[in-house]
Amino acid sequence: MNMLVKYKMYHDAIQARKTFCKYLIKVGTVDHQIRRAYAEVICLHILADEKYKVKTVLDEFSNEVPGAMTKDEYKLGESIMFAIA
Repeated sequence: MNMLVKYKMYHDAIQARKTFCKYLIKVGTVDHQIRRAYAEVICLHILADEKYKVKTVLDEFSNEVPGAMTKDEYKLGESIMFAIA
């Protein structure tokens, strides 16, 4: 993951994080790891200059993580979305 970002391969990094999220959901591990992964996807979309995709990620986050809207990672993503709008 770090190497992908280092070499500005943002789309590959986004795909890796999303695959990790799907894996965590499949095994039933919905905890801080998945919340952090979604926060990283938001940041990667900003680095990839795809700010318009942040809302989609937040929607996916809220659908996949129970109680996501009360979590710090979701609130941070929402704040970022409003700041860059």
